[in-house]
Amino acid sequence: MRRAFLLSLLWLLTATFGTLLAEVEVSYKDQLELDLSLFSSEKGCDIWLSKDTGKTWMLVGKTFKKEDSYIYHARTKGLHHFHIHARGDEKDDYRPKAGSDIHAAILLKALERDNPNILYSNKRTLNISYRIDDLSVDLPGSTFQSWLYVTKTSGLTWSLYGADEDGVSPVPFVAGDDGLYGFKVISSDVAGQKESSPEPGVSPDVLVRIDTVPPVVEIISPQPYDLWETGSTRQIQWQCEDEAMDRLQSVAVYYSIGKEGDWKLIEEGLPSSGGLDWKIPSSKNGRVFLQVRAKDKSGNSGSSQAQPPFFTRNVLEELLDPQVRARADGYFETATICRKNRDYPKAVKYYRMTLQLNPYHVKGFNDLGITLLKMGLTRDGFDSFEGGLKYAPSDERLLGNLARLYIEHDQWEEAEGLLTRLLGLYPRDPNALWLMAEVRMGMGQVDLARDLWTRLQHLTFPEDTRGPRYQVQAKQRFADTLVDGDKDAAFGWLR
Repeated sequence: MRRAFLLSLLWLLTATFGTLLAEVEVSYKDQLELDLSLFSSEKGCDIWLSKDTGKTWMLVGKTFKKEDSYIYHARTKGLHHFHIHARGDEKDDYRPKAGSDIHAAILLKALERDNPNILYSNKRTLNISYRIDDLSVDLPGSTFQSWLYVTKTSGLTWSLYGADEDGVSPVPFVAGDDGLYGFKVISSDVAGQKESSPEPGVSPDVLVRIDTVPPVVEIISPQPYDLWETGSTRQIQWQCEDEAMDRLQSVAVYYSIGKEGDWKLIEEGLPSSGGLDWKIPSSKNGRVFLQVRAKDKSGNSGSSQAQPPFFTRNVLEELLDPQVRARADGYFETATICRKNRDYPKAVKYYRMTLQLNPYHVKGFNDLGITLLKMGLTRDGFDSFEGGLKYAPSDERLLGNLARLYIEHDQWEEAEGLLTRLLGLYPRDPNALWLMAEVRMGMGQVDLARDLWTRLQHLTFPEDTRGPRYQVQAKQRFADTLVDGDKDAAFGWLR
């Protein structure tokens, strides 16, 4: 009498997975959800772990209110036994004794992420192929009956899925939900003698991760309507999320010029989250669309949601009547002259006239904000910078000036978010590096601030820019952090 060996899975998709091995060491999954519904307590529960069948216990987790489940993250191989204790009050010092009840158990022979023999499918309907290993299998008239057993606990517990009705490989299997499934087929011999059912702890012959959920993909940069000029090199940034990030197989970035749909590959084989430097192509209508696609090991594909394009030139301004644009530019020049002459009220008047005619005049928003701040109108200056970012979300002047405004009001997290975006777009921008160092100091992260000052020291800037001045100040600031005094270096920040 011999049992049946699982040979392969006849997938309802086309793929090659390599040779299957019998008695593969497998795992349930890297995290285990413990059911706490039977241990109701308003004070929460203590989760105790034993690796020696309940002889000794170790506290591995707590809940602090009435919860129905607890996620245990596996770190080691072996048989894990759990004892759940519902706390009576905050001073409850309960500790399980040797031989205390085991409420849950899981057998971890090898963590899933380290197991190269797991198969992946994005279908819940599988065909399990098997072979009868018996000397009489080829004799005329020989008949055998087979049964499919399934486990969702790496072989800790087994259940009979059903008999193979026609007695011929394969046997169909339909999963009720996603998860990690192990399979064994047991067969009778020609005399009708059936091998015993799988015992607890027996490893599956084949292990399959069924995952039907596609990755979630998001483009971080550029944002819709960003102005990324033709010929400039910018960094596309993305982020992908999947049920298990280590099962994310590949990411590819595509672009389409002029209209959405004519996708061309930029690069593939990229990580789940990251950035890609790209030289911006030309576009007749000034519009370029981007799409990021991700695929996991189970074959699920996800892509970023359709979003408006970014611009290779200020397309919104081009839609205005040329005469209206010319009048707006005239008001802007007058406002600039008034600002240089320190006639700030009149400058504000003409900047606002500029924006009434041309609401997409990005430099008008920036210079109006600077002028309002010089008049002490902080709230109005903030609104002007924010207004400009609506039309130019990646403008380095607006991002830097708004971040500096947050810094002056000790709003470190808000400034950090803007500067992180700014440095992602312009990693060598001296103003962004200097301001981020100020944020790190404000957040008490002195070592990170020193790293930024050091970066400034190792960059090369034209003499007619702010870079060389920031380098001198960065050297002094670095020295200041090595002694008791921490003097703020005065510098002009408005650009």
